[in-house]
Amino acid sequence: MKYSCSLLNQKLEIAIFSSFDKVDEDRLLRDLPGYGIFKEAKVTLYGVDTISIALIDWFLKHKAKVFVTKRELFSYLHSLDVDTRIIKKFTMKRFVNYDRANPIKALALAGLAGSGEKIKTIIKNIPKGDMTVFIVQHVVEDKPNLFGDILANETEWKVVTPKQNCKVEPGTIYVAPEAKHMKIKNGMILLSDEDALNFAKPSIEILFESLANEYGENLYAALLCGYGDDGIKALGKLKEKGSFVGILNPTECEADTLVKAAIKTKNFTKVVTLNLLISSVLELLGENKTEQIKYLLNDIYEVYGYDFRDYQIDSIQRRIDNFISSNGGCDSYASMHYYILYDQNLFKELFIQWTIHVSEFFRDPAVYSAIRDNRLEEYKNQSNIKIWSAGCSYGEEAYSVAIMLYEADMLDYSTIYATDIDPFSIKCAKRAIFPLSALDKARENYNKFGGIGKFDFYIEKYENYFKMKPFLEKKILFFDHTLTAKGILNQFSIIFCRNVMIYFGKKLKEQVFSLFHRSLEDNGIVVLGKDEMATGNNAMLFESFKYKSILKKAG
Repeated sequence: MKYSCSLLNQKLEIAIFSSFDKVDEDRLLRDLPGYGIFKEAKVTLYGVDTISIALIDWFLKHKAKVFVTKRELFSYLHSLDVDTRIIKKFTMKRFVNYDRANPIKALALAGLAGSGEKIKTIIKNIPKGDMTVFIVQHVVEDKPNLFGDILANETEWKVVTPKQNCKVEPGTIYVAPEAKHMKIKNGMILLSDEDALNFAKPSIEILFESLANEYGENLYAALLCGYGDDGIKALGKLKEKGSFVGILNPTECEADTLVKAAIKTKNFTKVVTLNLLISSVLELLGENKTEQIKYLLNDIYEVYGYDFRDYQIDSIQRRIDNFISSNGGCDSYASMHYYILYDQNLFKELFIQWTIHVSEFFRDPAVYSAIRDNRLEEYKNQSNIKIWSAGCSYGEEAYSVAIMLYEADMLDYSTIYATDIDPFSIKCAKRAIFPLSALDKARENYNKFGGIGKFDFYIEKYENYFKMKPFLEKKILFFDHTLTAKGILNQFSIIFCRNVMIYFGKKLKEQVFSLFHRSLEDNGIVVLGKDEMATGNNAMLFESFKYKSILKKAG
């Protein structure tokens, strides 16, 4: 079933499912008049990503209440003044138990081939505290284990290669020595000369079992990369005692036999990335959320390719807090970190909240007037004028630029590149439809810009929305693009990037200005928002070339 309709007490209810396609939509629109008169229409879209203008028009005409599961569709319909609500269908479960007063007393890091560098990375990024850390690796029995010495040079932690009956102390890292099994009992470290277990001495299995008995639910045990199966049997004991067991994601291991075998047992709490492992330990230790965000953003970049690593941290944190609150109210960065890595749909919801879409036609009209009156004349002799609208949102800026060029008799030999980090906003921009509620403001801004005619000349007005005319659409190339990309798109006469970089940190701003510098023609200009300005080295970057400049806020 792809859709269903029912009419009861003059209330029409429509359910549309994810497999809904163009044929089904045409059939539905033909069926709807057959239901006669109804006073209320409720439509629920389950897993539907996109719908046609005709169906949107029906929603608006009949003042339908529309419920959706996809946040991106919610944002688009809401922007067109459709009465839209999102169905909350996801609740994040707690990553670990945060209710106990002292949730973590010990951290165990264990692995074989390829785990050394990962252990060093973990230790380097966890501040010294009262927790005790135990490390066991497979090493050659007849050679000294120098890993503890290496680690001691790279951390503030106290690093110890223990002796027999060594007392366990907080704030200390214990590295299992070569040719000895290490286990913990009653606060003491015991070393054993027993035969190798699972071809290993020291053995992960022996350490894990003793730690499970010693710490129970106050233990975080992490199994890292390697071959073989040492430690696998002990996972059941850890689970039984309530310890948190994190298995490193096999995609992060060249030697992945061990972690794949561990996952098959199902005796673990979560499969984690290295970033998530560090972030979750920081959370258990009560560390600053800023540090956790850093590892979250690293994973988002590595898994999804979107680079938010140098966005303003305060802005990111506010959006994360809102996201957590709207998805089950679980006040846990580790929970959110885990779920968005392993649920692409949930990441899309987060992405929609992070990419803010605020725009209008001829926003800040004086900017367009200044460009028209002071700079456009310089480009009239060019055979091909290229303009870039970076961060174009739903396209209002790109269409405004097209109108400005048309009135200057320059549109025929111009091309507008309109880009945004959000692929869904690009789909919306290509449709070129806007709500009637935006029309009065568009007319007002156009008049303030000093347009030579009427804004309505450029649109096709319908009962519930308006659409830009095709002669404007065909001069605009819409595609998704991130400003963190290293390559340039083209050489441009004008680059618009307005009210985008206000969310960027210093490093990212410098990177973007460098990109713009390389993307400008000799007499090109960059147009920034009212609250944005190129200062210091960024300003010098543009002023160092005779004809390159920045058009700062006008009016």
